[in-house]
Amino acid sequence: MTDTPLPTRKKPLPHRRRRRRAPAAPRRLARWLWATPRRRRALLAAAVLAVAIPLLVFLWPAPPDPSLRRVQEAGVLRVGLDASFPPLETTDGRGNFGGYDVDLAEAIARALGVRAEFVNISFDSLYEALPSRKIDVIISGLLYAPEMTRDVLYSVSYLNVGPVLVVRRDSNVAKTADLAGKTVAVELGSEGQVVAQRLAEKEVAGLVGQTYPTVLEALAALRRGEVAAVIADPIAVSEFVQGEAAGDELRVVGGPLSDESYVIAAHRYDRTLLKAIDRALQELRAQGFLEQLADHWFPLPR
Repeated sequence: MTDTPLPTRKKPLPHRRRRRRAPAAPRRLARWLWATPRRRRALLAAAVLAVAIPLLVFLWPAPPDPSLRRVQEAGVLRVGLDASFPPLETTDGRGNFGGYDVDLAEAIARALGVRAEFVNISFDSLYEALPSRKIDVIISGLLYAPEMTRDVLYSVSYLNVGPVLVVRRDSNVAKTADLAGKTVAVELGSEGQVVAQRLAEKEVAGLVGQTYPTVLEALAALRRGEVAAVIADPIAVSEFVQGEAAGDELRVVGGPLSDESYVIAAHRYDRTLLKAIDRALQELRAQGFLEQLADHWFPLPR
C-alpha cells in the first residue's frame, strides 16, 4: 500500500484575498463608533435597561406577606371544603362537620395556635373562594393540579390515595411481581385500571386485567375466588371490607401503587401561612398522627 500524498494548497492570488467575518464584539463596536451621538445614547440606554431590569426584579424586595399573622391575629383558620365526600368530610346539616380532613384541619389549626372554622362550598367553587378571601385554605380531598400552580400554592402531600393491591388472605401474593400469569380485577376507567395496564405492559409478564363496572363488584369477585387480586382505591377497599365484614377474608399488600396525593391549597400570595402549614404537616407525620388518622377513618386489613 502506497502513501497518498496530501494535496498541496494553492496560494490565493493577491486580488482574491478571502474576507474574514469580524467577530461579533468588534462588529458591535464598529456599529457603535459609526453611530450618531443620538443613536449612541439610545444604544447605551437600551444596554443599561437590558441589564438593570432583571437585576431590579431579582433584588427588589418581595411584598410583605401578612397571611400567617392575619390568621393568628383573627384566631381562626377558615377552611373551605365540600362536605359531601365521606369519610374525608361530611356534615349533619346543623353545622357539625366530621371526617379525616376535618380532624386534620383542626390539628393544623391547633399547631398554628388558632381554631378551625369550616365553610361548606360546592367542590367546583372551592378554588374561586381563595382569591375572594372567603376562605384561607382548601382542605377537601384535593389532588395536586399542576395547571393551577400559577393561581394557588400547594402544601406537601398529607395523604396518598393511590390504588392498592388486595388479595385473599390465603393468597401467596406478596408483591406485584407475584401477579405474573394471574387475573387482576379493576374498576373500569379507574386509576387502578391504569396501574394494571402499566404493570402488564412493563413489569409483570402475563398479567391479565379484568374490568368490572364498580370497585364493589371487583372486590366481590375476589372474595368469591374468581380473580387473584384487585387493584383499587384504598378508601373504597376500606368501605367494602367494613360493610361486608370481609376483614378475615381479604388483605392489602404493600402501599399505594401510584401517586394520588391529597394536598392543601392556599392563596398564591399566602406563603408564610402555607410554610407554617407545611411545618405542621411534617410534625404531624413525624408524630404518627397522619397514619393514626387514616387507620381511624379508613382502616385497611393487613
